[in-house]
Amino acid sequence: MIITIIKLRKICNFVGESWFNAVKIKVMLVTLSEILKDANERHYAVGAFNCLSLENVMGAMEAAEELRSPIILQLAEVQFPEAPMELMAPLFLEAARRSSVPVCVHLDHGQSLETCVRAIRCSIISAWCVLE
Repeated sequence: MIITIIKLRKICNFVGESWFNAVKIKVMLVTLSEILKDANERHYAVGAFNCLSLENVMGAMEAAEELRSPIILQLAEVQFPEAPMELMAPLFLEAARRSSVPVCVHLDHGQSLETCVRAIRCSIISAWCVLE
């Protein structure tokens, strides 16, 4: 079963979490839907990069800004042993806040409802969770 962002909002409300804790982050932090809608309308691709370190984030953001291109910074649950979500999410969010291009912070392939709730608590704005 794939959980959509709308379902995540309902889960968030159910567990008593605020849907979007990163309200103070400026407009460059955008949803996956916003990035993909513009890309579809204007016929371009958007890079999604799984970043496991500060250096990965800096490199991906530097390239996106040089190309003036939106970017998706993402982390998959299988990468948590090397790059824990609670440590990486603040890096991703800070990169988005400092960015001059649209940035989506995304949880890729979350494997449990608990992981999706953790992502929301970390202010990750987009999540794709596969539950069996």
